[in-house]
Amino acid sequence: MSSTVSHCKNCQRFRSEGVSFHQFPKDRELLKKWLIVVKKDDSFKLTKYKLVSSDHFTTTDFIVVN
Repeated sequence: MSSTVSHCKNCQRFRSEGVSFHQFPKDRELLKKWLIVVKKDDSFKLTKYKLVSSDHFTTTDFIVVN
């Protein structure tokens, strides 16, 4: 699987060290925000295989749970 973001070269199979992959959120309001950021419209079909690599987030975007 690879990142859904256009021009992103990250791939789960050959991922760089420190790169993680994230599924789109199920929450509709948060999903809308993600779709805007990754430049996808409402016709974009979500599947469990559509992912966004951590390269498209900042460290403040993550909530670390121990």
